Amino acid sequence: MSYYEDDNECKRCGEHNDYQWGWCKSCQINDFKKNFTNWTSGNEKIDSLIQKKQLEINKSFDIIIEWISYDQFDDIKELGKE
Repeated sequence: MSYYEDDNECKRCGEHNDYQWGWCKSCQINDFKKNFTNWTSGNEKIDSLIQKKQLEINKSFDIIIEWISYDQFDDIKELGKE
């Protein structure tokens, strides 16, 4: 996601930051919050953990945890059972 012009002012929210790579922490966090209602793991504790970790992001290259539902995986093989 790129939000910044040359003057380090976010094109979306107008906030000034000195982040590199054209990334705005405020906008990224707001995007996460808006998307919270669009997904669920089915487990409130897991959802809460993922949301908490998403809101702790500080840099564009931080690791982001997200829920991927089982039906989005292909070629699933069960291990340990014969």
